[in-house]
Amino acid sequence: MTFVLRVRLTESPSEVEVPFANLDELKEKLTSLDFEALSEVLRTTVGHSMAAETKAPRPELEGIATLGPGGTPRFSKVPSAKVEYVGMLLFAVEPKRLESREIERITGIERVASNYLSQPSFKRYFTKDAEARYTLSVEGKRWITQDVLTKLK
Repeated sequence: MTFVLRVRLTESPSEVEVPFANLDELKEKLTSLDFEALSEVLRTTVGHSMAAETKAPRPELEGIATLGPGGTPRFSKVPSAKVEYVGMLLFAVEPKRLESREIERITGIERVASNYLSQPSFKRYFTKDAEARYTLSVEGKRWITQDVLTKLK
């Protein structure tokens, strides 16, 4: 029986497949895979690399976040309020819009849409497009830059 390890790349509509018959074969294939070469192929074809970057996703997040593999922000400072963390993530990836499941995957916060994005007391900070993707509203950007980031610096 043949199995396939399928890795979906979140930044592009691409997948990498590694066929294997048993765990020893999978281990052998993964250890022999040249991740630097794969990262270079990804960088030149889809515009993202697998290597973490050390620069901030935007200047306002310097010292707070860096770009991880695939351009996903990695935060070294996280606000204590979960809704602020959600807002910072949307601020970091702007102009990209994220689905609630993407926000949950990156932040580890469950039920983001019902608990934060559409909750009446926070709803003014977020906007949802026709494809159910979220971004910060103008008021949300002001909230992040004037309130949330100043507490973390």
